[in-house]
Amino acid sequence: MYVAMLNGLILACSSSEEDDLAYRLQGRSRYALPLANRVLVRYAAEALVAVGVEDVSVIVSAATAQDVSELIGDGSRFGARFHYLEFDPPASALQMLAAARDKLGEAPLIVHPGDALLTGGLRPVVADFERHHPDVLLVSQRSHCYPEAIRAGVRGTDQREQQIDGLDHVAPAAIISTSALRELDRFTADTTTLGGTVAALAEAGVSVSGQTADGCWCYAPDLDHLLEANRMILDELPHIPPEAGPESVRIEGRVAIHPTAKLERTTIRGPAVIGGGAELLDTFIGPYTSIGAEARLEGAEIEHSIVLEGASIHHVGQRIEASLVGAGAEITRDFGMPAALRLRVGRESTVRLA
Repeated sequence: MYVAMLNGLILACSSSEEDDLAYRLQGRSRYALPLANRVLVRYAAEALVAVGVEDVSVIVSAATAQDVSELIGDGSRFGARFHYLEFDPPASALQMLAAARDKLGEAPLIVHPGDALLTGGLRPVVADFERHHPDVLLVSQRSHCYPEAIRAGVRGTDQREQQIDGLDHVAPAAIISTSALRELDRFTADTTTLGGTVAALAEAGVSVSGQTADGCWCYAPDLDHLLEANRMILDELPHIPPEAGPESVRIEGRVAIHPTAKLERTTIRGPAVIGGGAELLDTFIGPYTSIGAEARLEGAEIEHSIVLEGASIHHVGQRIEASLVGAGAEITRDFGMPAALRLRVGRESTVRLA
């Protein structure tokens, strides 16, 4: 039995994105970054709808409004209603929570950053909230004990200050009760993040409970961190027997292939996803790899990597591992004399050849 009525809040606002890794890779905000070929903000939308949320406030900024509205629309495709509210820095997360409360009316509010993942879903979180009725329920990574640190923080220990700083990076969701939402206007905090806001509420005396979970991830502009999220999502990929294809194509394990993708003389070893319109010729795709829409790989070997939309890799001559190839990027080898490897990469990219 779950709470009869829940509202949702997606936090998808930030300042200028030009210096962010996601923007450099694709020219769009982090919320539009595809992981396992699905954009980040869509994971948040689907997680909320999966627990019965029908009304969602979506907080955007001038830098993200167009991206986010194009990606998830008015919510009708998810069977929900999305209500957009625009805030620009230095607006605090408390202001955003109060605005969502005023827009949606009285009901517990599930808050989900648009650049976070909870691969296990929100159902266990909602069930725990219903059982114990805390003012605030915060979800964090199982490997961290931040909820306990918050409770200690109410007593004002030095440990609290150190632990609260880390909350911003490991807290992908929270539920705020109706009673706590009514009291928001009497609190002040200048933090713009979910973790920092919950920490500020705890410091002010609000009862905060914590629930740890596997599958928590929050965005950070780091290659290995993005690859880890891609791996987490692909680990949840269901097994779907592939349709019969050319004899030269070999599929092993859990692989999702868009029906418009073209494969010839190719081996794919899952978990992996292949986007629409992608072309794979004489190619090996290893585990934990996502190939974006309209990407083209020929004579290539790649694994544990993300290839974004429209990128191309041709006859590099060695396997590519643990890499992220940006949208429209091109990696190819020139077989003329003198021999050369030809690369077209975005600004501030790193190329390491071994």
